[in-house]
Amino acid sequence: SIQALSIESADTTGNWPNQKSLQFRNYDHKQIVEVTVTVDNQSGETAHKETYMLTPQTTWSTSLSIESGTYCVSATVGSNTSTAETCQINSNTNVGATIEVGNGAVSVQPGR
Repeated sequence: SIQALSIESADTTGNWPNQKSLQFRNYDHKQIVEVTVTVDNQSGETAHKETYMLTPQTTWSTSLSIESGTYCVSATVGSNTSTAETCQINSNTNVGATIEVGNGAVSVQPGR
C-alpha cells in the first residue's frame, strides 16, 4: 500500500508524540518523492514494509505497530538505498529512525 503525505498532514510544531515512530523529511522543493521503508528485526524478519509518497518540503512522523526492540531500517528512493543497522524502536524514544530525501538521495539515521 502507499501512503500519501503532504505538508497539510505534517506536524509543523516539531513536537512528536512519544511513540514508536519513523520521521520523514523531504527536502525537494518541487518533486514528490516515493520512498519504500523496510524495518527488519534482529533475526532478519520484516516487521514493517511500506511505500510512502512525500510531497515537496514535507516533515512528517508516523507510528509503527511493532514490538519494541532493535531494528535495521532501510529506505529506498529509485535505485538508491540507505540503511541504519541499529535503530532502537520503543515507547521511550520519540523517533526510531529519521529518513531524509532530496535530489534523488536518501539517508537513514537512528533516532536520537
